Amino acid sequence: MTFTQTTKIELVALPLTSDAAALAELYGLILAGVAFDRTVIAPRLNIPSVRTRLQQLTERVTNSPVPLTDEVQRDHIFHKIGYVPERANTHQINFALLETTETQIAFLRGIFLRAGSVSSPDARSHLEIVGSHRRVIASLHVLQSELGLSMKEAIRRGRPLLYLKSAEQIADFLAALGAMRASLAFHEAKAERDLKGKVQRRVNCDSANVDKTLDAAQQQLEAIRRIEKRDGLESLPEILHQAALLRLMNPEASTRDLAELNIPPIGKSTMRYRLNRIIACAAKD
Repeated sequence: MTFTQTTKIELVALPLTSDAAALAELYGLILAGVAFDRTVIAPRLNIPSVRTRLQQLTERVTNSPVPLTDEVQRDHIFHKIGYVPERANTHQINFALLETTETQIAFLRGIFLRAGSVSSPDARSHLEIVGSHRRVIASLHVLQSELGLSMKEAIRRGRPLLYLKSAEQIADFLAALGAMRASLAFHEAKAERDLKGKVQRRVNCDSANVDKTLDAAQQQLEAIRRIEKRDGLESLPEILHQAALLRLMNPEASTRDLAELNIPPIGKSTMRYRLNRIIACAAKD
C-alpha cells in the first residue's frame, strides 16, 4: 500500500463534524473528479474506503442513500452546492460554501482525496494536487494561501497542479487536513534526515581538520629534517629545539597536543608560533 493510500484512509476515518463540513468535503470530491458538468458527476475513486466516504457524504448531505449516478440525486447535489445545471459553469469554486475555516479545510480534504498524492516520508518530499481545469486550481491556490499553506502552482503536460516539496510544509498541510499520523511521519523522517546530516557534516569537518593537522605536521617535519641535515637541531634556540624534538617524537599529534606535552605546558598559539619559526629557519639559506 502506498503512503498516499494510507494517508487517504486516515483522512476518510475522520468524523463528519457538521453538515456544512460534509457538504464542503463532498463538493471537493466531486469538483476534482474526472467528470463534473451539467450532465454527470463521476469522481472515479480507486480506494474502496474513499468510495465509502463519498457515499457517506452523499447520504449526509441529501438524507438519501441513492448514489450520485441517479439523475434526481445529481440534481439535488447541484442545488446544494449552488449550481444551476442548465447554465452554471461548474469549473469554478463556489466560495459561498466555504466561509469558515472548517468548511475550507473540509473542501481541501475532499480535493486531496480525489486528486492528491504524497510521497513516502523516506523518499524525496513531494505532495501534489492535479486538476483538470486551470480556473479551479488557480482558485484553490488562493484558498490554500488564505489557510496559511504554501503550495506552488505549475503546469505539467498541459495539466494544472499545486505542489509542495518541503517535508515541513507537507507535514503542515497533512496536519491541516487532519492526517496527524501522516504528518508525524514526515516530521520524524525530517528529524532523522537532519540528524544524519549533522553527523555527516561533523564527520566531514573532523576529517578536514585531521587532514589539515597532518599537512601542517608534514610541513613542520620537513623543515626540522632540513635544519637537522644542514645545521643540526642544536643550532636552534632551546625553546625551538624542544618543539622540534616534540614534533619528531609525535609526528601526527595536533598543535594542541604538542603544547600539552611541552615541559612546562604552553598554550596552543605559543606552540604554533614556535613551529612556524622552525619553518622560517628552515627556509633561510
